[in-house]
Amino acid sequence: NFEAFYKNTPIKVKATLNMIKDPSIVLDVDVAEANISDFSIGGRTYNMKDGKFSSKIILNSKDSSEESFVNNLNGSIDFKASDTKLSGVNIKGIYKDIVKREKSEGLVEFANTQIVSGSTAFENVAGKINITEGEFKITEGSLSAENINVTAKGGGNIKNWTMDVSFEIKHDEPRY
Repeated sequence: NFEAFYKNTPIKVKATLNMIKDPSIVLDVDVAEANISDFSIGGRTYNMKDGKFSSKIILNSKDSSEESFVNNLNGSIDFKASDTKLSGVNIKGIYKDIVKREKSEGLVEFANTQIVSGSTAFENVAGKINITEGEFKITEGSLSAENINVTAKGGGNIKNWTMDVSFEIKHDEPRY
């Protein structure tokens, strides 16, 4: 067991490494109220900025090779973030365009430009991911902002780095 600090954020880790017979590893990681801006969460296009996040990660796997580790990875990841901004998608921009649009012509093209640019502020982001034998499933996923609720469902394969995730966006009805 140890506690490390990254930019003043305590990260608590319990680790068990078994090197006898069948090498394996068990990790239990806690991060609480970390500043998102101190971490790199996401990639170049889609990422989170600002706010705070907490996470509980429990992983276990065989540890004889990288391939064995990935193929036999099991565990869970619980996370939550508050007052954050998701870069790479402008949900409010798409919504504003839809409510004023008189024709559907050009909607797909406009929405595509808003999916890879802009950002959306969220009050709360939370989720739970279960991992079984190197495949993950989002069992809970939600993002909420003023007048917007987004749910995420799906899963993927860590070894092949593929995923199939769908998002359902619900926005309050416009008031005219």
